[in-house]
Amino acid sequence: MSEAESLATWEGARLEHELSALLSPDGSPPELTKQLASRASGRKVSELLLRCLRVEPGIAQEESRGCSQGKPYTRMQALTILVRLLGTETGDLTGDTVSMPPEDAASPSANDDSVVRMLRTEPLIKSVVDLLEKHVPRLHGGAFDPYLRLEALRALRLQLLPLPRGGPPRWWVEERIGHRTHSSARRELVDILLQVLADVGDGMCHRPKIAALGGLRSLVAASPECRGHFFLIGGARVSVEVLRSQIRLPAPPVEAALVGGCELLAALVKGPRSNARQLVELGAHNDATECMRRWKQHREVATAAFALLTALASDPVAAARISCSTQDAHAATAARERWPDDAEEALDASLRRTVHSVRDHALP
Repeated sequence: MSEAESLATWEGARLEHELSALLSPDGSPPELTKQLASRASGRKVSELLLRCLRVEPGIAQEESRGCSQGKPYTRMQALTILVRLLGTETGDLTGDTVSMPPEDAASPSANDDSVVRMLRTEPLIKSVVDLLEKHVPRLHGGAFDPYLRLEALRALRLQLLPLPRGGPPRWWVEERIGHRTHSSARRELVDILLQVLADVGDGMCHRPKIAALGGLRSLVAASPECRGHFFLIGGARVSVEVLRSQIRLPAPPVEAALVGGCELLAALVKGPRSNARQLVELGAHNDATECMRRWKQHREVATAAFALLTALASDPVAAARISCSTQDAHAATAARERWPDDAEEALDASLRRTVHSVRDHALP
């Protein structure tokens, strides 16, 4: 073995050892996780995790989950490492409490070979989608691993978040000029997350549902084609029904699920005016009103519902229908008076959304 090969082998073993420290039962050391996310070679980390996540043809399902064929981690462990590395950008290494980062947020780690970028590449996202697809009962009957599905949903949700300012565009977002690529990949991402959302129910403390809502929100907020496909396959109706059932659950509320449902519907308003009108036809404005009325003491829930109602009202026809309801007006007024700063931010966001929708819809 040459000196270069020996060095590469040593570096590979060191990387595996450092990544294994993220799997500690006592929790991932925050400082070590941040160091790995900032200084490790993103290409080497992604190649290592990709090798562990891929299922080779002809290998039994149960065997492919173990450390077989020279793979240093099980698929569950590889997903956990992925979640904890990407979680350093959001401040939650579990991937459960994730919010959409500001569009102008800057990060020095968004270079070409950074971990945060390389873990969002097309091959790694597709490997997570392929793994997730095998754990949707509607598509594949029989036994499935709910914990593996949850970890895959957490990973995919983090992978779909926008890169900080200064990083390259996400590969799955369509080009504004010229031939559009990755159309089938965009449809596949929407399809699998919507199927999961329709299947997961309220189990595991609603965490799979929350992750699916977050992933869909990233897709429809960034991609007009994802948004159009979402409406085409009935995603709006499913999302409204999920939010409606969530609102009607007994106290205490699952705030992350309610906020995620409201944010997903608000993101769907962007684009043609028919989007808001279709959501109003499905009764989304009534659900926002009920959410504000029932959970008015919960700031994040009430302001997310207020933001949804203001987003729906950005279309004149939808606004006229909403204004006919005194309940909508009373609930919105009460939320604005109770949480004035948050309501003002929601109104500003609604105005920006309207301007961007007009701009995007005018582009070819």
